[in-house]
Amino acid sequence: MSEASIKRMANQIAANLKNRSDAKESIKAHLKSFWTPQMIEELKVLSSSNPHDFDEIINEVAVSL
Repeated sequence: MSEASIKRMANQIAANLKNRSDAKESIKAHLKSFWTPQMIEELKVLSSSNPHDFDEIINEVAVSL
């Protein structure tokens, strides 16, 4: 999957879930349920190398995946 797609989808998930009281847990559960292991690994690499491209909550969740 392209870097742009990973960034777009991750930030969309954050936008939809970050105002929940269980936001981090909800985002993590969503990623584990609907993303492939390869997509999650790409997210982790992209988040650590380009954190400014992601909503802060995505960076926090990516570290714990």
